Amino acid sequence: MEAPQRRHGTKPTRARHRNEYQRHAQKRYRKVRSGERQQLRQLVVELEAAKATAVAAASGRKNRPPWSTGMLSWADIALALQDAAQVSRSDAWELQVQVVNQARLGRAMWTYATNLLAARHVSLPRSAPARREGLDWITTQLYHNADAVVAGLGFPATGELFFDIQVAEERDGGHTVTIRHQREVDESWDSVTARIRLDIWAFVDNTWWTDRRLVYRRRNIGNQVVGDMMQNYVHRQFIDERRSVLVARNILSDDKYQLGSLKRDASGWIVATRLSPEKTLVTECWTVYALRRGDSNATWADEASFYKVNLAGNMDSSINDDDSPTEAQRALLRNAVYRQGQTVLAKRNAFFHGR
Repeated sequence: MEAPQRRHGTKPTRARHRNEYQRHAQKRYRKVRSGERQQLRQLVVELEAAKATAVAAASGRKNRPPWSTGMLSWADIALALQDAAQVSRSDAWELQVQVVNQARLGRAMWTYATNLLAARHVSLPRSAPARREGLDWITTQLYHNADAVVAGLGFPATGELFFDIQVAEERDGGHTVTIRHQREVDESWDSVTARIRLDIWAFVDNTWWTDRRLVYRRRNIGNQVVGDMMQNYVHRQFIDERRSVLVARNILSDDKYQLGSLKRDASGWIVATRLSPEKTLVTECWTVYALRRGDSNATWADEASFYKVNLAGNMDSSINDDDSPTEAQRALLRNAVYRQGQTVLAKRNAFFHGR
């Protein structure tokens, strides 16, 4: 009967495998240790070099003369300042060139813009879809210019009642009237916004609108002297979270409605800003230009008749040869404008206090 065979080999075979494993393990260990020793030697070399550098620097400071501080000499400082002055002169020259170029560009742009057809000479189309698009474009443009216009007119920072009228002479012989009005009212922003919107529909002869916030209204502001003078005003109110902006512009040409020979370009903004639940800041500005007859400025006689200025009662009532007003006549015009401005202020007082 045969003896059973062993599965794992003989004892010498197992010993040989164990010895082989130990040799490989020792080889790996020696390799790792060798790498660590090499890193330590490199670190020692770097530390020795750093030590030598530090010792040399300390020795140099120790042997430096007492009067030496390590600062730059005055000659070096003078050269540096000279270089800085040259750079400054070069920069100044480049800036001067930029200013000249920008001024030249500004003059060219002004010449180009003045030769374009003015917006006030463009007629509003007859068809309803085209009119709606035109009025939307006009009012949207006014709305996006509201912040720049208000900032440029320099309203006071306080909420106290402010009312001002300025009359400025223009290069073309006409004039521009600027009206500024601001007040803080003890009324909620929602109430002020709603009342301003409702006021659009008041005292109009003929009204056409596309929605509840855009109105195109017509009224006659002429008198017995100048005759009929139609105004075609477009009004639109824009509303966001904390303010409302009512914009207005007089349309000077309309294919559907006749305006007559006399017309006046004018634009306005009324901004209501929420300050608190029961306080609202109202900022209003209007820009009114000279009276026009056709596509040019009207005569001084037309302007005087519109404001009901009596030239016959003025000692210096004659008009210059170039149809320009005398200084006395200019004063009469300014006084008439100021009187009309007081009427505007009285209406605003009644609006905010008579509710």
